[in-house]
Amino acid sequence: MKKSILIIDDDEDLNDAMAFMFYELEYLPIFVTNCEDALLKINSVDLVIIDSFGKKEFEIAKFCQKKNIPCIYHTGRLDITDEEHYMFDSVIEKPGIDCLIKSVNKLINKIAV
Repeated sequence: MKKSILIIDDDEDLNDAMAFMFYELEYLPIFVTNCEDALLKINSVDLVIIDSFGKKEFEIAKFCQKKNIPCIYHTGRLDITDEEHYMFDSVIEKPGIDCLIKSVNKLINKIAV
């Protein structure tokens, strides 16, 4: 069964590129463009990738921690504090697609063990 990845990002062009990439890697990407919709789907996924959403991304990260769901912060923000950084399993600066793929593969393989 394919591992599912919830991607929370409002950049439709980037979502299209990630959809193609993750399908090619045999993952099942699920896209939402806001945190409210993400909370409706988050319990049924294996991993979460989130962009910046006016600090709501940290609420999502806390929820993921409670549910033991790996969470990657994929952002263009450069002003992330150490405290914020430690809320996520990985922080990848956009676009950083190669790093994102490596991080997803690493975290997904951790789940499978």
